[in-house]
Amino acid sequence: MLLMLMKNRLLQGRQTKPFPPEPDDLPERFRGVPELAAAEGQCWEKIVPVCPAGGFSLSDGGAPRIDLGKCVYCGACQSVCPGAVTHTRDYRLAAFEREELVFTTRFERRSSPRRRELRKLYRNSLRICQVNTGGCGACDSNIDMLSAPAWDMARFGIRPAISPKQADVLLVSGPVAANMAKPLLRAYEAMGEPKLVAAVGACAISGGIYRNSPECRGGAGNFLPVDLFIPGCPPHPLTLLEGLLRLTGRIE
Repeated sequence: MLLMLMKNRLLQGRQTKPFPPEPDDLPERFRGVPELAAAEGQCWEKIVPVCPAGGFSLSDGGAPRIDLGKCVYCGACQSVCPGAVTHTRDYRLAAFEREELVFTTRFERRSSPRRRELRKLYRNSLRICQVNTGGCGACDSNIDMLSAPAWDMARFGIRPAISPKQADVLLVSGPVAANMAKPLLRAYEAMGEPKLVAAVGACAISGGIYRNSPECRGGAGNFLPVDLFIPGCPPHPLTLLEGLLRLTGRIE
């Protein structure tokens, strides 16, 4: 059996993808950081009502505005107004402040004011614990993929924790349903100091497509101090990995 396993590994070769990734590592349908092009005002007005999560709006002056914390990357904006919104191949979507995710011209990534502290604490080892607060499970699946050979987060010292008591970072997915608010708080209280929170996906950031439900409590930020926001529906494993590496201070 052991010889068979060794033979299969040799035949399969190296499966772990490099990081940063090669350009062809992203799927053809991948939608990354959106860019806004020059378009007529009427075109922008058509986009607002078709955005299912309220991620697209107009400022008081009529300028288009995108909220990556609400965007579910459905492509409806591209359908009603071709060329006005273009999704690039840039997978680097994570932000340290909620306000960073709202922009009118270009998404600008900022460094964390705690970068030195985080780098000192977590550069070589980070334990993560994921809590689903009522989501569909898509974010959870991509978080699980980080442990697969293709992404192998363990090569960077990032490993899952069985319990919040053993975790450095609490990864929150889902819109925080009414019956999950208290369990989420208990999970956070069980963590030792210092502790961090990452809101994963549009639901955990803003409530996503569930934001108008009476059972939705509007995301993790309404209950916990969030240190990292990772947009997407769900976020690609590369987006998740890049965000966690930024949180540890290993990359800018």
